[in-house]
Amino acid sequence: MQKQIRKKIISCCLVLFLVPALAGCSLLKPAEKSAADSGEQSKTDSKTTGSQDSQDAENGKKDRPNQDIVRENESDSDQDKSNQEAADSLPPEMLSSEQAKAKLIEDYAAYQKELADNGVVDNWMPISVISAENLYEVKEEELRKMRLCDELIGIGFYQVRERYPGKYQWYLMFKTEKDRAKYESVTPDNKEYMRLTCFYVNLNTGKTFIDDSLIGAFALSDMENAAYIPSVFDGLVDRMFLLWVLEKNGIIDRVSDYADAWSMAEQMGWEDNDVAEGITKLGGEWDESVDYTYQEDDIYRFPVYHRETYERVGIYDLNVRYRTVTDYYTGKELYRDPLANYQPKNLTKKSAVKELFQILKKLYIVSQDEIKGWRSEVKEFESDDVWMPEGYEITLWPPQSQASVIYRINRKGTKVSYYDPERDEYERIYGTAMWYKESAD
Repeated sequence: MQKQIRKKIISCCLVLFLVPALAGCSLLKPAEKSAADSGEQSKTDSKTTGSQDSQDAENGKKDRPNQDIVRENESDSDQDKSNQEAADSLPPEMLSSEQAKAKLIEDYAAYQKELADNGVVDNWMPISVISAENLYEVKEEELRKMRLCDELIGIGFYQVRERYPGKYQWYLMFKTEKDRAKYESVTPDNKEYMRLTCFYVNLNTGKTFIDDSLIGAFALSDMENAAYIPSVFDGLVDRMFLLWVLEKNGIIDRVSDYADAWSMAEQMGWEDNDVAEGITKLGGEWDESVDYTYQEDDIYRFPVYHRETYERVGIYDLNVRYRTVTDYYTGKELYRDPLANYQPKNLTKKSAVKELFQILKKLYIVSQDEIKGWRSEVKEFESDDVWMPEGYEITLWPPQSQASVIYRINRKGTKVSYYDPERDEYERIYGTAMWYKESAD
């Protein structure tokens, strides 16, 4: 049974594993290089801000200046309102680099104490008990160039920032000075193959995160799965996500005390057809009437048990596409990840520019003052990228600059990628929880 579920997870999930490096980046750093993709079809529509205001007003046929586009009708939809409120609700940048490091050390020490008090030692936990004092501050440009934590497949920081917008500081952690020396001695090309523990600190809110570069990024305060890829490592992160949701809902008291039946079977060395018998012999209840191989619309079914008493907590359906968790018996939805459920729009060339600026403001990539006087060029594109097969490619020029920065946004306004000229590829900075092929609707 477990093998069947594994096969279905692997075959049904269209998770994209070749994505950009895990790093916060200066996404508005001008880039001279063009992002024209070979074989792509495009139609170009240019518009310029500033001096064209009066001309546009006269003929009424040309697009409005960018600063007007991003200001007008800011409440077109509930999503627009929520995006703006999310950005406006953040306090101004409040932590210095020293304060951020101190906050991280404090939070990490508190987590270590919680582990010790509860006697928890689990090999699947994403944090190793090592000193947070030995932190190495990393600049945005370093992370981009070195492609650190690439084993996470590049989603960690971008999804964390999308979930908790703000300005961030990044740190690496080394177990020993020897490890630090090794890191500093190798070339940037070799550093992408080093597995390192990464930390992020939101300078606006003080919230801290750890990224183990393998299974996801977690909030230190409550081990929230702030960033993860569905079905990586045969569903391990899906199971961790499910347990976190149960703890969040007060159904279980501590994630580390519980497991799904398939994880328990792996630990016990049971064969697939022995899982029900094994659970029953240990005192756990197995519901023979339930179809545990059920899979429809990316939904997977997990019976959850206490690790020591083998008491069954319940049976839960996890939809990995929309990141929802539902109680099998009651049908009650326990959690729905907002990042995987953005309300789709129907963007035009004009509204695409406005929507892009709204998203860049939400992510703290630009501020309201920074968007004045920008020029833009919009063209439609099609590509073989399953994540974003079509949409609008928007080239932006800062005021009084010939250099440009390039973004892509899908027609639904739910995904944005940024063109990295050094790596000649697009990095996904918004819609990072929407890993599946876009539906036609």
